[in-house]
Amino acid sequence: METLIEITTMPKKIGILFKVFSREDYKEGFLDGHLYMNTIDYFRKYEEELDGNIADKFEALTGWLQPHDAILTLEVNGEKLTLNPDDMAAPTTISMKKHDYANVYCMTQLHSHDIDMSCVKGVEEERLLREYFTLPKESQNLGAYLVIIVNPAAFLERVRLAVLEHMEREDVYAYQAKQVIYYDENTTSLT
Repeated sequence: METLIEITTMPKKIGILFKVFSREDYKEGFLDGHLYMNTIDYFRKYEEELDGNIADKFEALTGWLQPHDAILTLEVNGEKLTLNPDDMAAPTTISMKKHDYANVYCMTQLHSHDIDMSCVKGVEEERLLREYFTLPKESQNLGAYLVIIVNPAAFLERVRLAVLEHMEREDVYAYQAKQVIYYDENTTSLT
């Protein structure tokens, strides 16, 4: 069996990781070393009323194409159809069915945005740091129980070692730990 282990080196700018839980027993399970993961398909199909929660119909996209950046040619029943930028009303999303059953575990990071926290220079840097290290309002929708990881490198190393054990037993096929890259969904195309 082919295995993949990829842990992207986390930059120094990660200050802390945090995880919000909707139930105390979930929080306690996490503190006992259990990471419960749902599939990507679960997050894509989950329906909820609150913003900033766990649903994400765009989870694990492999492409986000703005109309002005794309010309799509499709073949349907042997006939080719070409869609030009003027034919498309909104971005086109591409996702792979093979990702549906992959499990994912997400945490939120708060960081200094490269401000040297050992030598804060003035009121403006202090104001920015307070802003950077404030939990996003949306996180309140996730639940009432919060765990803060103040040493992300040690946490990720423990996760890596646990995953290696699972891979040796062939319970896990592949593992990646990396930061999510955000983009302007109104202007950016990704492939």
